[in-house]
Amino acid sequence: MPDNEPRPAGRSNRPFIILMFMTPVVIAVIGVLLITTGGPANPQVKLKVPAGYQAVTDPYFGYVVPATWTKDAVYSDQIGDLYYQGRDGWVGESERVRKTSPAPGQLGPTAISTFGLSAPTPYQLVGARPVPVPGCRFAYEYEISRQGVVDAIAIDAWDAATQTEFWLVVHASHAVAGTVLASLTT
Repeated sequence: MPDNEPRPAGRSNRPFIILMFMTPVVIAVIGVLLITTGGPANPQVKLKVPAGYQAVTDPYFGYVVPATWTKDAVYSDQIGDLYYQGRDGWVGESERVRKTSPAPGQLGPTAISTFGLSAPTPYQLVGARPVPVPGCRFAYEYEISRQGVVDAIAIDAWDAATQTEFWLVVHASHAVAGTVLASLTT
């Protein structure tokens, strides 16, 4: 065909037609893969689990709780609050995005006022002291006092890299609370 003759319309549209046909096919294949495989797996924090304990992890933080404790669906939700309990205590976590570091002594999220109780109860943070939490620039340990009685121990930690604040509240014997709190890592 000479250079000065126009090409037939069918040939110039062929790449466009192929693209238009393939786009829904590719989207459908990706959709099927996501539905059948559950999507890509979220990375989980890795930690050492002592005998008699189980790991509680997500992509940002991890800690251990006694193996006999179970997750309580009443206090747990899909937006960052988890609650585990057993005969000899409980642990609650609250996780949220926070763009700036918290300050020592600032009260935590509302969920903390309900951990271990049937109704929200005002609480105070007592004895702020910095503690090491791997991967965190900010981490303070407190005693949580409700109605003048120390009820639990808590760590407020903030990971600057993910802008995630994490509260871990434990009501248990000193040995169990120490193991749970010492296991907290990013």
